[in-house]
Amino acid sequence: MKLRNYGTLKTQHAACLALLGWYLMVPLGNHRLLGEDAPLWQWKQRASFDSAAQCESYRNASINLLNAPPVAARYQAKQSKMQQQGRDPIPYQIYLKALDGSLCIAADDPRLMGR
Repeated sequence: MKLRNYGTLKTQHAACLALLGWYLMVPLGNHRLLGEDAPLWQWKQRASFDSAAQCESYRNASINLLNAPPVAARYQAKQSKMQQQGRDPIPYQIYLKALDGSLCIAADDPRLMGR
């Protein structure tokens, strides 16, 4: 009986963790890179996921895609067009560095809470 209860609690705990989710956080603030010592609650949330593995997979794929020459050229062309329209895009090199420094963080991580 105790084993069944423990198993039920373990399953419920796993289900609760699964509901929490994961965030891909990038060290960006107002179109500038934040320092490595900047608190996570100041970072921008780029995307959310059901698992850490999904988050890491997306992160790695995004970095690889953004490093591909055709994508880099399209991003820079889009950036120029946005500037002509009076919008303020994130510069390509800054976005690439931010994505490279991004982290997958559990949604309940206390570092995401403001002061």
